Amino acid sequence: MNSRIYLRSAIIAVALLSVNAVTAQQPSTNFPVVIQVPVPPTPFKANGKVHLVYELHVTSFRAGELLLEKVEAYRDDGSSAPLASYKDAEINGLLSRPGTGGAAAANPRLIGAGQRAVVYLWLTMDSPAAVPAALKHRLYFKIPNSTSNDDRVVEGPPVGVHRNDNLVIGPPVHGQGWVARFNSSTSFHRRGLMVVNGQAVISQRFATDWGKYGENWQYLRSGDGSKNSDFYCYGEQLIAVADATVVEVKNDIPENDPSSNSLAIPISFETAAGNHVVLDLGGQRFALRTYADRKRKSKGW
Repeated sequence: MNSRIYLRSAIIAVALLSVNAVTAQQPSTNFPVVIQVPVPPTPFKANGKVHLVYELHVTSFRAGELLLEKVEAYRDDGSSAPLASYKDAEINGLLSRPGTGGAAAANPRLIGAGQRAVVYLWLTMDSPAAVPAALKHRLYFKIPNSTSNDDRVVEGPPVGVHRNDNLVIGPPVHGQGWVARFNSSTSFHRRGLMVVNGQAVISQRFATDWGKYGENWQYLRSGDGSKNSDFYCYGEQLIAVADATVVEVKNDIPENDPSSNSLAIPISFETAAGNHVVLDLGGQRFALRTYADRKRKSKGW
């Protein structure tokens, strides 16, 4: 009887080991996917929380297609539980596929040979003490039409989290009626990826639109909006967002006519920001205050 119990226990133990071997997927050291973080995150406080905002650039060096199944972000301290995990259709809302169409438009998680996906991450934590010193990321892929259903797991290199010096910035306006807009993880500012001097950058990663409403909080303008002066924000005084040095002022670009489809001047790299002020906040950080009207936004700036 004892020998039977021992034998049954041994069989159960072997079965458990087999299950663990299957479920504990180890990252591959040579699977042809490159994970890069062009701009390491810097924590910032907003709405009583601490946020880390950054991107993963995921490039496939494989000859065939890959399907992105899961994205995980971990503390780089040996922690086994992820800080954040996104799976299957959840990932669609995090992705952009620069320069692609067709199959990528129908299923953004499907990455073809030599193609890139950009994963926009926004991690939120309760306090500064919860912010890790470094992050690591695991991505899980399936190979379409493969006879094996196993995930291929790729782990990117550790990414250090930049620490700031507790810089606090405030709104660039004062008074009643102002609302901060278009500053979420899915805003066109947050995802304004463009190539400058051979590098993919997001200069508007933390940009915010400030709109001023009237007394009834229903409209941003009075009248029919055919004049710039119809908008409540027009002619309002600006203030510095923090102690800073003014390093650039541009005030000679003519105003666009809201009632016309024509632009006062062509949009270029030099004129895209319109009339503006640049403040040097120290520590290689700058604040740009500009007026961007609908015409400029419609042209992709």
